[in-house]
Amino acid sequence: MSRDREQQPQLPPPLPPPPSFPPQQALQNPLPPPQPLAVRQPAGRRWTAWLLRLLLTTHAALAIAQPVLIGRYLDGDFNVLSTHGTNGSTLPATAILCIGGALCHWIVGRGRFWPVLATVLLVPMEGAQIGAGYNHNLAVHVPLGTGIVVLAVLLAVWSWTPRIHHARARRAPVVTTASKSTVHQSTANKSTGNGAVATGDAVPPSPDSVGRSA
Repeated sequence: MSRDREQQPQLPPPLPPPPSFPPQQALQNPLPPPQPLAVRQPAGRRWTAWLLRLLLTTHAALAIAQPVLIGRYLDGDFNVLSTHGTNGSTLPATAILCIGGALCHWIVGRGRFWPVLATVLLVPMEGAQIGAGYNHNLAVHVPLGTGIVVLAVLLAVWSWTPRIHHARARRAPVVTTASKSTVHQSTANKSTGNGAVATGDAVPPSPDSVGRSA
């Protein structure tokens, strides 16, 4: 018996249990929240937006100068009347440049289309404004000039907001009846594994099965 006890191997002592951490200690150093990634605008959209922004701001400044000049004329400074006429004649040319900038931002920068319509509307309005001014038709000249200034200022203010970088909506692909039937047919073929079974056609017997039956 003593020899059997001496021959038995001695087992190693058991390992101590792992230390248990309280839940508060694990939350002492939480991970920082993920930072939102900055969305960088494409290069084409940036420079077209700046081009349209500068043109609309210049046009708005010229439009605002018109009531200021005519106000000085009414105060007795009669020399500014020629400046008022010259500045008014440059407004349609500047509006045409704004049309080009809006088209460039729409085509190249993939911007919205409505600024093109707004800038196109400025050209006939300013042409009618010049004609009413030279004909001394103040009943048309004053309210039409007010509308031009308001529209020009609104366009300039919009150009300095982040909305100028909004891209135009893309059209969804048009799905015709033929393409729908093709999609349904291919889906049915994939689900059954064989086009003949999906359409209800009989599968012809193989030569081996015919020979065995004979």
